[in-house]
Amino acid sequence: MTVVRAVTAADLPAVDAVVGAAFGGEQVPRLVHALRAATARPERIELVAEDAGEVVGHVLVAPIPLQTAPGVTTSLACLSPLGVRPDASGRGIGSALVRAALAEAERRGERAVVLEGDPAYYQRFGFVPASRHGLRRPSERTPELAFQMRVLHDPPPRGRALYPAAFWDADAVGLPFDGVPWLDELERACRFVEGAVGRDVLALPVPACPGWDVGELLRHLGVVQRTVTTWLGAGRRPRSTPSAPRDGDVRAWFAEGWRGLQEALDAGPPDSPAATWCPWDATLGFWRRRQVHEHLVHAIDVAQALGVAEPQVLDGVALDGLDEVLRLWLGTQLGQAVGGRGDVVRLGTGGRWWTVGLHAQLVEVHDRPVEPEALVRADPAHLYRWLWGRAPDALLDVEGDPAVVAELRGLLSRAMA
Repeated sequence: MTVVRAVTAADLPAVDAVVGAAFGGEQVPRLVHALRAATARPERIELVAEDAGEVVGHVLVAPIPLQTAPGVTTSLACLSPLGVRPDASGRGIGSALVRAALAEAERRGERAVVLEGDPAYYQRFGFVPASRHGLRRPSERTPELAFQMRVLHDPPPRGRALYPAAFWDADAVGLPFDGVPWLDELERACRFVEGAVGRDVLALPVPACPGWDVGELLRHLGVVQRTVTTWLGAGRRPRSTPSAPRDGDVRAWFAEGWRGLQEALDAGPPDSPAATWCPWDATLGFWRRRQVHEHLVHAIDVAQALGVAEPQVLDGVALDGLDEVLRLWLGTQLGQAVGGRGDVVRLGTGGRWWTVGLHAQLVEVHDRPVEPEALVRADPAHLYRWLWGRAPDALLDVEGDPAVVAELRGLLSRAMA
């Protein structure tokens, strides 16, 4: 007979074995350990299923942050993980654990329980997509239908669920993701800025943006956030831009703006049609990528202004950013007033190459190999920073005429002015 009961200290080695066998590897056992370490025992519900004196199943319900407004968070019960030893599957043990966990959560007064999982399995317990109740998923890696909620007490919680560090550190968020999770990267850049800008740093100058201080940088980003959000909602570029507040309110204004932007960018799949200013990409995916670069580059600015470590630039982000700088900004923003001499620069990183021709009335950008006047190599993050004007020439490996590289640098500055 299977008995579901609270976990004890003596059960912990068996729980590790069950969870490891159920999920394979050490990833999910690490998550369980981290969630235990991050929460006090009364805050979580941890149950085991015992059969013939052996632990054969385990479930954990722990609090995660629920963001109800910018800067305002409370907690939300999250069921994760649920594991049954493979040789005990098919006997209703998982169902018994879920029902017992829900009953205990309801007894404790939890308004709801959320989880990531297969809707075909969890709907039998009353779980529905959390978005039906106005609760946003914590990551774009999590399919909309897989992030589910079981309401225990009305009214159901609304806002956005946030995974604590334990989930990210264990790489236990959503499904394997093909490519760059752009919305997650946007959040990472924005949270970096948000965490760095205390009241005493707003007047610090921004080295890469002459005439700007950190406060002006936040005002700029807040205007961009609201402009793009309005652009997406109206389906056309706004005729005017919002007014930015003075320093006293600028941090909260930035925090509110990026959250609204992220929600607008999460309104559909990346290939959803959207009005943009890119001649060849009128999709929501363009805005996701563009806004990651906008915010990541300025997060680097904040780090340089404060003299702290800069945020990481993933290789996939860097390669996309190089393509944007060269094809979109340099390739379209100078019109016929390029003023080049016909020189060619080849830039290579991360297994990709860009051939850039600097002509009198146009810039050509392609990937075909030609004999250049200058060859530039660097790792993806360094070349990304250099093209955006946030890194010195010393990070580059240059062959050929350095004057041509300087010409490219000058044209980039003009194109992005």
